[in-house]
This record gives sequence, C-alpha cells and structure tokens, in this order.
Amino acid sequence: MPSTRARSGGRSSSRRRATGGSRSRATGTRRSRSTTPSSTPTATARPASGRSAGSGSSGSTPPLGRTASLTTNSSPGVARPTSRSTGRCSPTSRSATRRPSARSQLRRRRRSTADRRRCAPVITSRHNEKLSLVRKLADRRWRDKLGLFAAEGEDLVEAARAAGIEPVELLVAGETVEPALLAEVSTLAHAPRVIGVYRRADLPAGAAAATGLALWRVGDPGNVGALLRAADALGPAFVALSSGCADPTAPKALRASAGAIFRVATCAFDEAPGPRVALVARGGTTLAEVALEERVTFVLGSEREGLPDDVLKGCDVRATIPLAPGAESLNVAMAGTVALYEASRRS
Repeated sequence: MPSTRARSGGRSSSRRRATGGSRSRATGTRRSRSTTPSSTPTATARPASGRSAGSGSSGSTPPLGRTASLTTNSSPGVARPTSRSTGRCSPTSRSATRRPSARSQLRRRRRSTADRRRCAPVITSRHNEKLSLVRKLADRRWRDKLGLFAAEGEDLVEAARAAGIEPVELLVAGETVEPALLAEVSTLAHAPRVIGVYRRADLPAGAAAATGLALWRVGDPGNVGALLRAADALGPAFVALSSGCADPTAPKALRASAGAIFRVATCAFDEAPGPRVALVARGGTTLAEVALEERVTFVLGSEREGLPDDVLKGCDVRATIPLAPGAESLNVAMAGTVALYEASRRS
C-alpha cells in the first residue's frame, strides 16, 4: 500500500508539473506576441517536451513544432526556429516597403481629368446654387448684372478651351451633375452633355481688325450669331453692336455663332472706325463698284426698319447688293456675309 500511494503521488505531482509548465509556456507565448515580435532566428536549446519526458507523460505537452513556432526569446529554456514571418508581423519585411510597380505608376499618371472629376460630389438637388446660376443666365438681365453667360454643348465648350478661355463653372452630365437635372436647366431641345459658365470680360474685344461689321439694332440673336460666324470665316473681322442689338452671349446667338464668339472681337457701335459703307436694300451703288479702302466697316440695320437717316448720314457711301428680279431683299446675316466676302476677295 505505501508503495502504491507513493507511485500515485509521484504521478499526480508530475502531472501538476507538466500542466504548470505548459501553462507557463502558453502564457509566455501570449505575452511575447503582444509585446516584441522578433524575427531573429535562434537555435533550439532543448526539446520543448523535455520537462515531461522524465515523468513519462508526453500527452500533456504540446507537440514540438507548435510550441517552438509560438515561443519567443522571452520564454526561458525554449528558443525559436528560423522565422518565416511576413510583412504583417514584421515592419522590416520586403512587402511593407515594396514600391509601386511601373505599371501602377503609369496608370496613375494616365488618370484623366474626367476620372478626377468623378471623385467630386455629384449634384443631386435641383436647388443647387450652380444649377440656379445657369437658370438665371438664360435671362439677359442676369447676364448683364453678373457679367456671365452659359454655353451649352460640347462644341461651344471645346471652342472656348481652344481659344484659351476657362469656364467659371463646368457641369458635366453623369460626372458633376445628374443628367436629368442638367436637362432641366438647358435651353436646348436635346439635353446637352456639358454646360460651361464663362465671363463676358474674357471674350475678345476691340476693333483692331481692318474689316468689320457695325450692326444697328439687329434684334434677332440668330442673325447676330450668324454674323459673328461670318466674321470668323471671312475675316479677320470685328463686330460692333449698337444698343438694341441682341446679346451675342444669348443662348440662340451662341449656337448660331458655332463658337465664333470666343474668337471674334466685339465692340460698341460708335467704336467702329471708318470709312463706313452702309448696306441698303435699294438705291445704293452696286457693291462690286464701290471702292473699298484698306480699312472698311460695313453698316447694317434690322431687316424691318433698316438704317435710320442719322446713321446713314454718318456713313461715307451707300452700297446695294443686286438681286434677281422679283426678290425683295436679303436677310441681314446674308447681306453681311456677302459684304465680308467681297472685302476678302479684293484683299
């Protein structure tokens, strides 16, 4: 009996030693993982199961490989094998300091302006101040007050960019604003993809060109825009506008100009230099017979009223474009285009 009791006591004490050892190793492992992760390889000093081997209890100790991989230098008597740690646990690993590849850098450099614009917040409210501004600029009173105008469509925006004129605001459907909201503020029958807001002060101005058109109370914005387009195509030429003329930055005039508003200089009617040639429907010298100086300004009036007497008195000569029998007259935009062509042909 005493020998049996002694053997059982020996087994229980060895189990307690084995259990305590494994707990201390596990505790040491947790502490080492939360404190100092070391990737320095060390040699194994002795097997992890050495304490329990003498007691004959091998099942109470974890396998050698698992204990060794979790044990750090803070645990006495047990050393780590060669480390295979990655960038997640070692701040000095290659993956933590790896530079972007050449392909990824190229993709970043190729990021277009449109891609960057998509990162901006998209307008989703019709009460947005930018949309409210575009609505206001459909009215000439607001254009005069703010000195701004809105150009609708990619062609006009591209013409402004080519002329070096930057927009104050640029609204792009699907990128900076919802397409339905952009369609609501547009004056076009078909919704544009882009609307740009520009300053009037950025447009070309003056009467430096040798040839020009002086418009007296031409109220149709389509005619004003068409004459700007003719001055651009048959110029260089300027366009002078009197009070009562249509706004060249009105939506209809902008469309008729086809982007010429960003290239053709404009000025006040009184700033147009002489000599002045008044274009009249009847009674003037045939345009082909009029002697045109190196500098010349063609003066045109509205289709219904023509040129008043006081304006005619300020002109040096009156010219008429001959028409076929029975024809009443030419549209003012057509008459101005013919006059510009005659001047360019002679020059």
